[in-house]
Amino acid sequence: MGSKALRTRIKTVDLLRFAKRHHKYADLSKITGLDIPTLNRYVKGVLLPHMSRSRKIIEALEKEVKSEILTQIRPQGIGFSENLPALRDAFILRILAHYAREALTDIEFDCILTSEEFLLFTGVLASELDVKVAFASSERLCAEKVYEAIFYPRIFAEAKIMFDSYARTLYLPVDSIRKNERVLVVDCFIDTGESIRALVGFARKAEASIAGIFCLGIFDLGVIEKLQEELGTSIRYLTILERGSPVNQSSKR
Repeated sequence: MGSKALRTRIKTVDLLRFAKRHHKYADLSKITGLDIPTLNRYVKGVLLPHMSRSRKIIEALEKEVKSEILTQIRPQGIGFSENLPALRDAFILRILAHYAREALTDIEFDCILTSEEFLLFTGVLASELDVKVAFASSERLCAEKVYEAIFYPRIFAEAKIMFDSYARTLYLPVDSIRKNERVLVVDCFIDTGESIRALVGFARKAEASIAGIFCLGIFDLGVIEKLQEELGTSIRYLTILERGSPVNQSSKR
Protein backbone atom coordinates (compact mmCIF):
# COMPACT_ATOMS: atom_id res chain seq x y z
CA MET A 1 0.00 0.00 0.00
CA GLY A 2 1.41 3.35 -1.03
CA SER A 3 1.72 6.40 1.20
CA LYS A 4 -0.95 8.25 -0.78
CA ALA A 5 -3.48 5.48 -0.17
CA LEU A 6 -2.60 5.37 3.52
CA ARG A 7 -3.07 9.14 3.85
CA THR A 8 -6.47 8.83 2.16
CA ARG A 9 -7.55 6.15 4.63
CA ILE A 10 -6.35 8.22 7.60
CA LYS A 11 -8.16 11.28 6.22
CA THR A 12 -11.34 9.20 5.99
CA VAL A 13 -11.17 8.37 9.70
CA ASP A 14 -10.51 12.03 10.54
CA LEU A 15 -13.59 13.08 8.55
CA LEU A 16 -15.68 10.48 10.34
CA ARG A 17 -14.46 11.60 13.74
CA PHE A 18 -15.26 15.22 12.95
CA ALA A 19 -18.70 14.29 11.61
CA LYS A 20 -19.33 12.32 14.82
CA ARG A 21 -19.12 15.62 16.72
CA HIS A 22 -22.32 16.71 14.98
CA HIS A 23 -24.11 13.42 14.23
CA LYS A 24 -25.19 10.31 16.06
CA TYR A 25 -24.02 6.95 14.73
CA ALA A 26 -27.51 6.29 13.37
CA ASP A 27 -27.28 9.48 11.27
CA LEU A 28 -23.78 8.61 10.02
CA SER A 29 -25.03 5.15 9.10
CA LYS A 30 -27.73 6.68 6.89
CA ILE A 31 -25.30 9.17 5.34
CA THR A 32 -22.55 6.65 4.55
CA GLY A 33 -24.57 3.48 4.08
CA LEU A 34 -22.39 1.64 6.61
CA ASP A 35 -23.56 -0.24 9.69
CA ILE A 36 -23.04 1.30 13.14
CA PRO A 37 -20.54 -1.31 14.49
CA THR A 38 -18.26 -0.74 11.48
CA LEU A 39 -18.46 3.04 11.86
CA ASN A 40 -17.71 2.70 15.56
CA ARG A 41 -14.54 0.70 14.84
CA TYR A 42 -13.37 3.35 12.35
CA VAL A 43 -14.07 6.26 14.68
CA LYS A 44 -12.32 4.56 17.61
CA GLY A 45 -9.29 3.78 15.45
CA VAL A 46 -9.63 0.02 15.76
CA LEU A 47 -9.18 -0.35 12.00
CA LEU A 48 -8.86 1.72 8.83
CA PRO A 49 -11.37 1.49 5.99
CA HIS A 50 -10.03 -0.02 2.76
CA MET A 51 -9.60 2.30 -0.22
CA SER A 52 -12.89 1.67 -1.99
CA ARG A 53 -14.81 2.23 1.23
CA SER A 54 -12.67 5.30 2.02
CA ARG A 55 -13.66 6.88 -1.28
CA LYS A 56 -17.31 6.17 -0.53
CA ILE A 57 -17.09 7.76 2.92
CA ILE A 58 -15.18 10.80 1.65
CA GLU A 59 -17.76 11.31 -1.09
CA ALA A 60 -20.55 11.17 1.49
CA LEU A 61 -18.96 13.45 4.11
CA GLU A 62 -16.45 15.75 2.40
CA LYS A 63 -18.78 18.58 1.41
CA GLU A 64 -20.45 18.90 4.81
CA VAL A 65 -17.24 18.55 6.85
CA LYS A 66 -15.26 21.00 4.73
CA SER A 67 -18.07 23.55 4.80
CA GLU A 68 -18.35 23.32 8.59
CA ILE A 69 -14.62 23.66 9.15
CA LEU A 70 -14.27 26.61 6.78
CA THR A 71 -17.16 28.28 8.60
CA GLN A 72 -15.30 27.83 11.88
CA ILE A 73 -12.16 29.54 10.55
CA ARG A 74 -13.92 32.70 9.41
CA PRO A 75 -12.24 35.84 10.81
CA GLN A 76 -13.61 37.57 13.86
CA GLY A 77 -12.18 41.06 13.72
CA ILE A 78 -8.77 42.48 14.49
CA GLY A 79 -6.09 39.86 15.13
CA PHE A 80 -8.29 37.16 13.70
CA SER A 81 -5.98 34.20 13.99
CA GLU A 82 -5.64 34.60 17.76
CA ASN A 83 -9.44 34.78 18.12
CA LEU A 84 -10.26 31.52 16.36
CA PRO A 85 -10.87 28.53 18.65
CA ALA A 86 -10.81 26.26 15.59
CA LEU A 87 -7.13 27.07 15.06
CA ARG A 88 -6.40 25.82 18.57
CA ASP A 89 -8.32 22.58 17.98
CA ALA A 90 -5.75 19.88 17.18
CA PHE A 91 -8.29 17.72 15.40
CA ILE A 92 -9.48 20.51 13.09
CA LEU A 93 -5.84 21.37 12.39
CA ARG A 94 -5.28 17.79 11.24
CA ILE A 95 -8.15 18.01 8.76
CA LEU A 96 -7.00 21.42 7.51
CA ALA A 97 -3.56 19.88 6.97
CA HIS A 98 -5.16 17.19 4.78
CA TYR A 99 -6.80 19.88 2.65
CA ALA A 100 -3.59 21.93 2.49
CA ARG A 101 -1.59 18.90 1.36
CA GLU A 102 -4.08 18.25 -1.42
CA ALA A 103 -3.78 21.88 -2.57
CA LEU A 104 0.02 21.64 -2.66
CA THR A 105 0.57 18.33 -4.45
CA ASP A 106 2.45 19.88 -7.38
CA ILE A 107 4.75 22.12 -5.28
CA GLU A 108 8.09 20.80 -4.01
CA PHE A 109 9.60 22.43 -0.93
CA ASP A 110 12.00 21.66 1.91
CA CYS A 111 10.85 24.15 4.52
CA ILE A 112 7.71 25.96 5.66
CA LEU A 113 8.15 29.57 6.78
CA THR A 114 5.44 31.14 8.93
CA SER A 115 4.89 33.56 11.80
CA GLU A 116 4.53 32.56 15.45
CA GLU A 117 0.72 33.07 15.53
CA PHE A 118 0.21 30.31 12.99
CA LEU A 119 2.79 27.89 14.32
CA LEU A 120 0.29 25.31 15.58
CA PHE A 121 -1.21 24.66 12.15
CA THR A 122 2.16 24.89 10.42
CA GLY A 123 3.60 22.29 12.77
CA VAL A 124 0.77 19.87 11.95
CA LEU A 125 1.20 20.52 8.21
CA ALA A 126 4.97 20.08 8.39
CA SER A 127 4.49 16.76 10.17
CA GLU A 128 2.01 15.69 7.50
CA LEU A 129 4.48 16.58 4.73
CA ASP A 130 7.70 15.64 6.56
CA VAL A 131 9.42 19.01 6.12
CA LYS A 132 11.01 21.42 8.58
CA VAL A 133 9.48 24.64 9.97
CA ALA A 134 11.02 28.09 10.36
CA PHE A 135 9.02 30.80 12.11
CA ALA A 136 9.30 34.54 12.56
CA SER A 137 8.67 35.95 16.02
CA SER A 138 7.73 39.32 17.47
CA GLU A 139 10.74 38.95 19.80
CA ARG A 140 14.39 38.42 18.98
CA LEU A 141 14.55 35.36 21.27
CA CYS A 142 18.13 34.15 21.78
CA ALA A 143 19.43 34.45 18.22
CA GLU A 144 22.55 36.56 17.76
CA LYS A 145 21.81 37.43 14.14
CA VAL A 146 18.28 38.01 12.85
CA TYR A 147 16.45 39.35 9.84
CA GLU A 148 14.01 42.10 10.76
CA ALA A 149 10.83 43.37 9.07
CA ILE A 150 8.53 46.21 10.15
CA PHE A 151 5.03 46.75 8.78
CA TYR A 152 1.64 48.12 9.81
CA PRO A 153 -1.47 45.92 10.23
CA ARG A 154 -4.35 46.65 7.86
CA ILE A 155 -6.51 48.68 10.24
CA PHE A 156 -3.71 51.17 10.92
CA ALA A 157 -2.43 51.26 7.35
CA GLU A 158 -5.90 52.05 5.98
CA ALA A 159 -6.34 54.84 8.54
CA LYS A 160 -2.84 56.11 7.67
CA ILE A 161 -1.83 55.82 11.31
CA MET A 162 1.87 55.13 11.05
CA PHE A 163 3.09 55.77 14.59
CA ASP A 164 5.88 53.46 15.76
CA SER A 165 3.68 52.13 18.56
CA TYR A 166 1.29 50.63 15.96
CA ALA A 167 3.98 49.01 13.85
CA ARG A 168 4.52 45.28 13.94
CA THR A 169 8.04 43.90 13.94
CA LEU A 170 9.01 40.35 13.02
CA TYR A 171 12.39 38.71 13.57
CA LEU A 172 13.78 35.56 11.97
CA PRO A 173 17.10 33.98 13.05
CA VAL A 174 19.42 34.03 10.04
CA ASP A 175 20.21 30.33 10.38
CA SER A 176 16.52 29.33 10.16
CA ILE A 177 16.64 29.07 6.37
CA ARG A 178 19.54 27.88 4.23
CA LYS A 179 20.71 29.31 0.93
CA ASN A 180 18.89 27.71 -2.06
CA GLU A 181 16.40 25.96 0.24
CA ARG A 182 12.93 25.67 -1.31
CA VAL A 183 10.55 27.54 0.99
CA LEU A 184 6.76 27.47 1.21
CA VAL A 185 5.47 30.62 2.92
CA VAL A 186 2.36 29.94 5.03
CA ASP A 187 0.00 32.40 6.73
CA CYS A 188 -3.49 32.16 8.20
CA PHE A 189 -5.30 34.74 6.05
CA ILE A 190 -4.12 37.15 3.39
CA ASP A 191 -5.71 40.57 3.68
CA THR A 192 -3.40 43.34 2.43
CA GLY A 193 -0.46 40.92 2.22
CA GLU A 194 1.91 42.84 4.49
CA SER A 195 2.86 39.85 6.64
CA ILE A 196 3.34 37.71 3.52
CA ARG A 197 5.65 40.36 2.05
CA ALA A 198 7.67 40.31 5.27
CA LEU A 199 8.02 36.52 5.24
CA VAL A 200 8.93 36.42 1.55
CA GLY A 201 11.47 39.15 2.25
CA PHE A 202 13.10 36.99 4.91
CA ALA A 203 13.40 34.05 2.51
CA ARG A 204 14.97 36.24 -0.16
CA LYS A 205 17.45 37.74 2.29
CA ALA A 206 18.51 34.17 3.05
CA GLU A 207 18.87 33.56 -0.72
CA ALA A 208 16.32 30.78 -0.53
CA SER A 209 13.94 29.85 -3.36
CA ILE A 210 10.25 30.72 -2.94
CA ALA A 211 8.34 27.55 -3.86
CA GLY A 212 4.94 29.14 -3.28
CA ILE A 213 2.57 30.72 -0.77
CA PHE A 214 -0.30 29.05 1.06
CA CYS A 215 -3.01 30.42 3.34
CA LEU A 216 -6.32 29.19 4.67
CA GLY A 217 -8.38 32.11 3.38
CA ILE A 218 -8.24 35.28 1.30
CA PHE A 219 -10.53 38.31 1.18
CA ASP A 220 -9.85 39.94 -2.17
CA LEU A 221 -8.91 38.23 -5.43
CA GLY A 222 -7.55 41.53 -6.73
CA VAL A 223 -5.05 41.68 -3.86
CA ILE A 224 -4.00 38.08 -4.54
CA GLU A 225 -3.45 38.75 -8.24
CA LYS A 226 -1.31 41.81 -7.47
CA LEU A 227 0.68 39.89 -4.86
CA GLN A 228 1.33 37.02 -7.24
CA GLU A 229 2.63 39.42 -9.87
CA GLU A 230 4.67 41.43 -7.35
CA LEU A 231 6.22 38.43 -5.61
CA GLY A 232 6.55 36.24 -8.69
CA THR A 233 5.01 33.13 -7.17
CA SER A 234 1.66 31.35 -6.94
CA ILE A 235 -0.69 31.67 -3.97
CA ARG A 236 -2.81 28.70 -2.92
CA TYR A 237 -5.74 28.97 -0.53
CA LEU A 238 -8.69 26.97 0.74
CA THR A 239 -11.47 29.54 0.69
CA ILE A 240 -12.47 33.08 -0.27
CA LEU A 241 -13.86 34.92 2.74
CA GLU A 242 -16.07 37.85 3.40
CA ARG A 243 -15.73 39.58 6.76
CA GLY A 244 -18.59 37.42 7.99
CA SER A 245 -18.29 33.99 6.38
CA PRO A 246 -16.77 31.85 3.62
CA VAL A 247 -18.40 32.44 0.23
CA ASN A 248 -16.39 30.29 -2.15
CA GLN A 249 -13.69 27.64 -2.23
CA SER A 250 -10.61 27.09 -4.36
CA SER A 251 -7.41 25.11 -3.93
CA LYS A 252 -5.32 26.94 -6.48
CA ARG A 253 -4.91 30.53 -7.52
